Amino acid sequence: MIAMYRSTVFVLVALAGCLMTPYAACQNVNSVQDVPFKNGVEVKINGQGPFRFGLDTGSSVSFIISPDLAHQLSLPVTSHTHMHTRGESDSDPLVDVLRIDALQLAGHSFQHAIGVGYSNSSPLVAGGQGTLGIALFQGVVLKLDYPGDRLSVSEASLPDADGKRVLTYTEEHMHPIIPVVLGGIPVDAKLDSGARGTGADVMIPFQLASKLHLVAPMRPSGTVRDILGNSHEFFTAALDGDLTIGDLAIHHPTLLISDSLPYVNLAGIVNRLAITLDPRHHSLQLEMPAER
Repeated sequence: MIAMYRSTVFVLVALAGCLMTPYAACQNVNSVQDVPFKNGVEVKINGQGPFRFGLDTGSSVSFIISPDLAHQLSLPVTSHTHMHTRGESDSDPLVDVLRIDALQLAGHSFQHAIGVGYSNSSPLVAGGQGTLGIALFQGVVLKLDYPGDRLSVSEASLPDADGKRVLTYTEEHMHPIIPVVLGGIPVDAKLDSGARGTGADVMIPFQLASKLHLVAPMRPSGTVRDILGNSHEFFTAALDGDLTIGDLAIHHPTLLISDSLPYVNLAGIVNRLAITLDPRHHSLQLEMPAER
């Protein structure tokens, strides 16, 4: 089995500090709409489209777009940079840094968005032409209802964090990091919607797995591959315990165990959640719609 994930792509847009901000500097709300998104969300770029893009909270740029579409739209190349999934390597691909002057989705218009062109621009959306990253939404509130397959964007703010359903998060390369408890062990976890297709609730490294109680011994299950094509063997198991996020408890979550990532990654569990991100205040709200 080969599991594909787009986990935690970051681009140095952090970009040697030589560019304008790596996210859309200006946003205009025309109307608050909720639209389907799990199989791709429709976007317009510089007045053309619609085009179908995926969405990844584990991508640090505003967008990744297919080079063919970037050429078709005559997007200006502002610089070049390397794409990374973990650490930096001389073998990481060099890509064009591109600017979109106006990107519209779900009733919102984002101006001057900075992203990159890459051939594997939409690995989780069949026929997609790109992926929207978390950087695009830094000035707005983004709601992703995975069970309901609805996305909406607004300028409202979340209530103050209560440690239960509204949590404060930190960032690394703009990726949201939240405190969770896994099998009684407090850990920080990245919220990575790009890894929701891995077939496991949580991705963890071997070192952490060795400290957890499992329902049965972990078993070899195949290879996991990231967006850059790097492959790692992985094991799977079920936790003999709970994953706790605020006051949400997920019993016996499934684990993908691999050193493809050195940290805890909230992956398939995303499919069971409605997530509202408020990057301006570094807060997020979690609901499990099955509880409603």
